[in-house]
Amino acid sequence: GEKMRIAADGNVGIGTTAPDFELDVAGHIGMDGNLYHNGDHNTFVGFTGADTITLRTGGADALVLSSAQAATFSGAVTITDENLLFSLGYGVRFSDANTRIYTNQETPEDLIIEADQDLHLTPDGSILIPDDVKLKIGSGGDLQLQHSSDHSYIENSTGHLYINNHGE
Repeated sequence: GEKMRIAADGNVGIGTTAPDFELDVAGHIGMDGNLYHNGDHNTFVGFTGADTITLRTGGADALVLSSAQAATFSGAVTITDENLLFSLGYGVRFSDANTRIYTNQETPEDLIIEADQDLHLTPDGSILIPDDVKLKIGSGGDLQLQHSSDHSYIENSTGHLYINNHGE
C-alpha cells in the first residue's frame, strides 16, 4: 500500500493518506537528535544522552528527565490547580543552597524542614528542634526558646514576658 503522500495543500503524510499538518506521521518516529523550534535554535526537545530527555528554552535546560527517574527543573515550578494532589514519596527533597523540605523512611509521618538546622513538624502538631538551636518567634525574633542537654532558656527582648494559667 501507499507509504507516503504529498497532499494538494502541501501537507506530507507518512502512514496516512489524509495528512492534517505540514508533516503528519501515523506511527512511531525514531530520532537521534533534537526537535528544534524554527528560527530559535536554542529552544528544543531533545535526546541529550543515554536515556535522557531535555526540554531547553532560551538556551537553558528547563526540564531534564533521566532513566534514574529523576526530574531536574531549572527555575521555579508553579502549580496553579488548587485541587491538584500528588505523592512525593520518601526522601524527596526540594533544594536550594540552604533549605530542604522532605520526608524520610525513619519517620515518614514527619515533614522535615531544614534551613541550616533541622525543624521537624509532626502529625500531632509537635515542632521538634535540635538542642542548642533557638526557636525565634515574632517578625523580629523577639521571643526565643532554646534547649541544650542541661539547660532550657526563654529570652524576651520586648520588655515584658507574661505567663498565664487559665486552667484550674
